Amino acid sequence: MLSGGDDKMFRVWDMRKLAIVQRHTVAAPVKWTAVSKDGLYTAVGVGSRQVDIFDIRGSTKALHSHKLAKDMHVRSGAYGPDGTLYLTGGMPTDHGLRYGGVWPVPDANTDAQAKAQELWVGHSLDALCVDVHWDSGLMAVGSADATCTLWRLEEGVPTCTIDRPL
Repeated sequence: MLSGGDDKMFRVWDMRKLAIVQRHTVAAPVKWTAVSKDGLYTAVGVGSRQVDIFDIRGSTKALHSHKLAKDMHVRSGAYGPDGTLYLTGGMPTDHGLRYGGVWPVPDANTDAQAKAQELWVGHSLDALCVDVHWDSGLMAVGSADATCTLWRLEEGVPTCTIDRPL
């Protein structure tokens, strides 16, 4: 299990022993964590504009950090089945409002400087959370606009949007 918080610490837990097996200090409060499908890497949301990648087999320092553009505000992240890291959040519009969606970040675990690709827009407000079903290749994104959008990862297209019941 992974945990983190306002104390700027990221922890790896062994739930069989109910004990912390690793502690990592990061530069800002931990906002979210995500584990790769192979269980070797974790992405840690450090504040709202930085993602640190750790090898959770024992490394005490981040493998690398991805600084995000100043207009990107990341709320959550999840790994896809191919290792792509999907970040959710929002960006400002020309009219001072925000819109939300997903930024795919290929090769986030490699030494190469991974770059967030263009935003897959799916919401009128910030996207707040994301989860990926590795076997089906579907991703669910929840938003502050009270909707949830399902995406087909291979094509990068939304399949449906579910509205909040009235």
